[in-house]
Amino acid sequence: MGLALLAVGCLAAGWAGRALAAAAAGGVVIGTVLDLSGPGAAEGKEARDALLVELERANRAGGGIAGRGIVLLGVDTGGRPAQAAEAVQALAREQEAAAVIGPAGIPEARAAAREAGRQQILLFTLTAPEELFEPARPWVFSTAVPASLGARAILSHMTAVGATRMALLGAGDAQGAEGRSQLSALAPQAGISLLMNEAYRADEHNFLPFLHQARVRGVEAFVHWGGPAAQLALVRARMALDLGVPVYFGTALGSALDLKEAGRAAEGVVFPAARVPAAGILPPDAPGLRELAEFREAFIRRYRRPPEGVAGFAHNGLGPDSLVMVRIKGGKWTLVTVPGER
Repeated sequence: MGLALLAVGCLAAGWAGRALAAAAAGGVVIGTVLDLSGPGAAEGKEARDALLVELERANRAGGGIAGRGIVLLGVDTGGRPAQAAEAVQALAREQEAAAVIGPAGIPEARAAAREAGRQQILLFTLTAPEELFEPARPWVFSTAVPASLGARAILSHMTAVGATRMALLGAGDAQGAEGRSQLSALAPQAGISLLMNEAYRADEHNFLPFLHQARVRGVEAFVHWGGPAAQLALVRARMALDLGVPVYFGTALGSALDLKEAGRAAEGVVFPAARVPAAGILPPDAPGLRELAEFREAFIRRYRRPPEGVAGFAHNGLGPDSLVMVRIKGGKWTLVTVPGER
């Protein structure tokens, strides 16, 4: 794996020369291992964009780390676990990176974490599968909100509204499996019966059979854990069936799910959202709101759009208070503030 690939993989081509020059001048090298061209490219590019915002802010405001400029050198994994492991090895051995950030995909993170342990280099993943952190690994950390926190937030809301029978539908990928695993494990502890636990294919567009099955079984809440395209198809199927069962999303909506396009179909959907994308609806006295706003403003100035998903992980927190419950009402996000609020 050549140095040019490392320089250009994360940074724009015009930055490569400056990055290498800064590294040669004694800058602190931080590696990035992200999927920029594979199935997780949307998340990978969002993470890259956030890192470039923070790189500029850190080098300008504080002189980097201990007065040494920070240099980002990155690799595009293409979503391949083997490439992620090779990238961690090259960044540790050839570039003497102080740490590595990424990946955002679960399979790549597993491979990267194993290699980080072998190379004894700090790895900050942008996903948090429980298997990587229970038990804790000495070289692996995460800035991502684990699926268990989202699952607990959903189950807590269900309990508050008196729902005791749940249906669960998750994407057939690693993220979907993680969400289903956490919800199915935690539901009994919350006194909620799991009457349906299904996975759907990546090319699935017809969710009517799943919703019809849920209605027949008498569920009181339906949880969907998957991406925006499936979210849109699901709420449209719910409206077509005139299904009155409350719907929860396990992952926050982003711009890929256009609320104008979803229209009335998305009305009433509830989901746990990270504090960065939800900053616009947080109360004025919310802890850390100033820092969230500063990051959002810097991101919007640079890219003319708000940060989403992985872009805000490092500004979000990892405790139960790092998530807020949101309901779509009138085509907008609204904060769920009252326990048991429907």
